[in-house]
Amino acid sequence: MRLEELNAQPRESGGRSGVAFLYLNYQVHTSESQLLGCIIRQLVEDEQPLPDTVKQQWAKYSVNGAALDEQKLIDLLRNITDDRKVYIVVDALDECPPISRKPLIDALTSLGSTVGLMVTSRHMADFDQLSAGFCRVQILANSNDISDYVNHRIDGNPRLLEFTTRDKSLRGDIHKTVLAKSQKMFLLVRLHMESLEADDIFVLDHVRESLAQLTDRIDDKYTDIIHRIEQQTRSRRDLAIKTLCWVAYAARPLSIGELQHALAVDVEDVAFRAGRTPRIDDIVGFCCGLVILETLSDTVRLVHYTASTYMNDIHVKDQRFTGAHIMMARICGTYLCFQALEEPDEPDGYISTKPGAYPFAEYAAVYLGSHLRSMEDPQSNGASHAITLTTTILDERKKRKFYTRLLHNADAYPPRTRGGSRINDFGDDDSIYETRADPTEREVTSLHLAAQIGIPCLVQTFLDVPNAVQAKDKYGLTPLIVALYLGHAKIASMLLDAGASLDVRSRFGGRVLLFIAQSSYGHGHEKLVGQILGRTTGVQSSTGQQRLQPFSRRSNSEQPRSEPDESANSGAISYNNPSQAPTGHESELEDYLELAWAAMKDDCVAIKAIIDQRRVVVTLTEDKGLSNLVTVALFLAVENQHTDVLKILIGHGVDINSRDFEDRTPLHRAVVQGCVKTVKLLLEHGADLEATDGWRDTPWLLAARSSNNAICQILRDKGADVNKLSHGENPINSAARNGNLDDVKFLLNQGVNPSIRDNISLTPLHWAAKCGHVECVRLLLDAKADVNAANSRDQTPLHLAAENGHVECVRLLLDAGADVSAANYWDETPLDIVMNRGNTAIEQILRAAGAKSYSELRPDTTGGMY
Repeated sequence: MRLEELNAQPRESGGRSGVAFLYLNYQVHTSESQLLGCIIRQLVEDEQPLPDTVKQQWAKYSVNGAALDEQKLIDLLRNITDDRKVYIVVDALDECPPISRKPLIDALTSLGSTVGLMVTSRHMADFDQLSAGFCRVQILANSNDISDYVNHRIDGNPRLLEFTTRDKSLRGDIHKTVLAKSQKMFLLVRLHMESLEADDIFVLDHVRESLAQLTDRIDDKYTDIIHRIEQQTRSRRDLAIKTLCWVAYAARPLSIGELQHALAVDVEDVAFRAGRTPRIDDIVGFCCGLVILETLSDTVRLVHYTASTYMNDIHVKDQRFTGAHIMMARICGTYLCFQALEEPDEPDGYISTKPGAYPFAEYAAVYLGSHLRSMEDPQSNGASHAITLTTTILDERKKRKFYTRLLHNADAYPPRTRGGSRINDFGDDDSIYETRADPTEREVTSLHLAAQIGIPCLVQTFLDVPNAVQAKDKYGLTPLIVALYLGHAKIASMLLDAGASLDVRSRFGGRVLLFIAQSSYGHGHEKLVGQILGRTTGVQSSTGQQRLQPFSRRSNSEQPRSEPDESANSGAISYNNPSQAPTGHESELEDYLELAWAAMKDDCVAIKAIIDQRRVVVTLTEDKGLSNLVTVALFLAVENQHTDVLKILIGHGVDINSRDFEDRTPLHRAVVQGCVKTVKLLLEHGADLEATDGWRDTPWLLAARSSNNAICQILRDKGADVNKLSHGENPINSAARNGNLDDVKFLLNQGVNPSIRDNISLTPLHWAAKCGHVECVRLLLDAKADVNAANSRDQTPLHLAAENGHVECVRLLLDAGADVSAANYWDETPLDIVMNRGNTAIEQILRAAGAKSYSELRPDTTGGMY
């Protein structure tokens, strides 16, 4: 159905229909939440008044600037599509990042039968899985359309038109060759015609020669275009190469204005010269068809997503492109060093009009670090120049001020963790041990910014700045926290070596330690945790001197100490001298730190000695700081799968159901790791089977969602409730929707109710029938799933199978006793649905089974809601 017909549908039907479109682009990395939000906006923007649910969610989340998570967006979308027909079109699913395709399709197919979904896509590795349950239609370029296009290009080009007039056979030869070499791909047709129209094809024989060299392989065509670019004059060639670098390797698509300014920069000039700005027609033209102007988004992009793959391949082997990120980093750095962009010390809320006059400034600020980290040869002269420019930006206050404000304005500082969370939510201002003596206003320092960028030599430059290592910005973040949460392990280690520390007694400190242990630092996490434990902030004196130095392990024969003296000296102390021993609170804290370190190192002897000598109280609740360290020790043992350590800690009374920063218990974490041994140990000691984490997942739900059958079985044998919902459904609902026969079979064997309902009252049989998964339907029916279960709109599995044209599913459901006379919320029987859709094959099957329309069943009614 054409888009114009879909847009006309609401007006012609007279009902409350809706249409939403998603045009996906490989250059634009859009999250599932953003895509779902885009659909919701399109469906409600013309409604007066707005739906109550939309207003309620806006009122709830707009106050603190929070965003709805994916599940809440799905629930909201279900709500606003519940009582009307909605059509959603997703164009170019293949250009969506692979990691986002399945979640997006799962979300859209979960909306129910009032939503019609059309998806276009080129073939991709996961095409069969994603298109399961859809009616598929192959779309190819029509030969007549290709012929019309070729004629249009010939007639529109004076040179080709003259040549075809002189040589009567040339037009036919062009048609024949282009059609044969295009494989019915319009992209190749267009590129072939552009190569015949090139400026260097200026005599008839050149056309014949070029025609003979046309290829049917898209990569060969791209290579031909690069060769044509190389044959241009030097200035045109250089502009084209720089353009291709920015279009292919930029962190996000550049607007036309941004690209023009980036191409106008001379890295040897300290000022921006507007007279160097190239014309957009020249930018596109000099690239010989490899880029196109996208007028809707005001960007220049590669001609096709296959061109992106090609450019990524030549990035590592073509010397014209191997230094792309060095070049881009130098241009970003040069742009941010322009004197015109220096900012005076005005209030932080102020942002000047300069970004409007200098459109490339925001991109340069936000992605300078990305290009620096991606530099192909960090030891080259070009890379050194980029680092020097960045050092200048961070060192000179006026430049740094504007750079920081650009980051704030773009929501790029405070940065986000690798998982997407805002790290300013975890600022260290909850520390009860921090002194507030320094009255100076906090600001983002050079070292904060260097830690965010993540280049060691850049960080080293600012390590000697007084008080920089422990400085906090207005969000309570130190450079160490910035580095840790962004995964810059080497930078974090440098900062720790330079004296950075963390108050591990605060809830935040323990949270950071667990974050490191649970993150993908590899073996580097052990070094970082050790450095933090060894250089804890603890308590600071009025002079700011650190009271605790890296701890040294006590001998296991040391006698237990007495209770700490509350009147212990609060001044700064140092015990670098082995003859000195910590006393009071310092000694107590050291013991708890040593417990955490021993838990990570699997040092059972040390742990037993610490506990037996009563140097720690593992059941402590009065001192939250010290009890946090006990929790840290427990989770460090879980993360490192040290079961012997766990036995000791749990055996001495450590709470087996303690919670980490994601509100998960040790059992949750053991399940996530897939460690059967740890799971069994925790269960043997009474871990809570039904504990829910911050996402309302139980351990069994986590195991089922990751298809860890072994752990699922262990938890099931211990009595785990297998019929719980999370994210609005049970794993068997999603398994049936996706046609994962093995998962459905396993979950049924686990004892999951074959008729369990999700939060929109759909059973697994509804999903399997709707999506056409014949074997799943058969399996669920064999498991005694309710064949006539009705959802919230009174639709049975037979309604959904008939509506979506799944003949075999219809037959199976009828054989199992499906009610052919069941009417849905709109007073439609399955027969009404297929008659309205013109599906004569299923209509015959239903009539043979005795099916009737609603009007035939109830002749006294008109039938239907509308």
